[in-house]
Amino acid sequence: SSVGDVMDLIDLITSILLRVEQDATDKRSGIVDYRIAHRAQFFYLLEDVVCKLQGLDLGYLDEMTRFAVVVDLYNIMIKYAFMKIGVPASRSTRTLFFSDVKMNIGGDILSFNDLYHGILRGNRPPRGASSGVFGGKDPRARLSLTKMDPRVHLALQHTPIYASTGCLHPTTLHYDLQRETKAFLARHTSVMIDNANSTLLLTPIFKRYKSDFSKSDSVAFLNFLERNLEGGKKMCMRSLIEGEKSPKIDYNDFDWGLIAGNYFPFKPSVIKANEKRLL
Repeated sequence: SSVGDVMDLIDLITSILLRVEQDATDKRSGIVDYRIAHRAQFFYLLEDVVCKLQGLDLGYLDEMTRFAVVVDLYNIMIKYAFMKIGVPASRSTRTLFFSDVKMNIGGDILSFNDLYHGILRGNRPPRGASSGVFGGKDPRARLSLTKMDPRVHLALQHTPIYASTGCLHPTTLHYDLQRETKAFLARHTSVMIDNANSTLLLTPIFKRYKSDFSKSDSVAFLNFLERNLEGGKKMCMRSLIEGEKSPKIDYNDFDWGLIAGNYFPFKPSVIKANEKRLL
């Protein structure tokens, strides 16, 4: 398939997914009700078009296109999984959800961890692991990107409620990543600045993948934040960087259960009953 055909498929799945979300959105809160999404009129059509991903060989795509497509696939399939098998609301079920829930993409059986760490992070070890998710003889290792862009962490949908603002496209990839980065940092809980106490409170994703954003230079990381913040936050960050005291960086707690909205909980038994654990 050509790049155009691949992106047409991504756009088709995204448009159907959006229709399912619209039908399942609570009109008062504006939050998707995952308890009813799988009963929406277009969910059955969504299941049909998702099956077409079995014919999408990621190995034939150049790296820029693969980056964009895998981010889009991750964001599509995680919403689809929330609708079909539930939301992992506890730490233990989240671990299983990201490692054991899998999908067939062009004949490669891939989990969310495989997409995230194996491909997008160039097979860098996940947090707490000593090696990458793809072993040396794993044929899926051919899919790993040779360059890792830290903005990928901010473009992926990590929770049921904070969605990406749109698909990434290979021809506009830099612009799309900038859009996602700015949208992520604009959220109240992503970056909170206390200039009076020279303190920066950040979402824990920056702690988990600190080395991806900056190997050792905290100033470079602060400058990355300042470049991508806007309005008052940008001014506060600049003031923090230029202050006499080195800013103290803390990380807030993160609780999916508080922000997930209406959902049914993911149960590991659902995938254990499925031998291949495929969506």
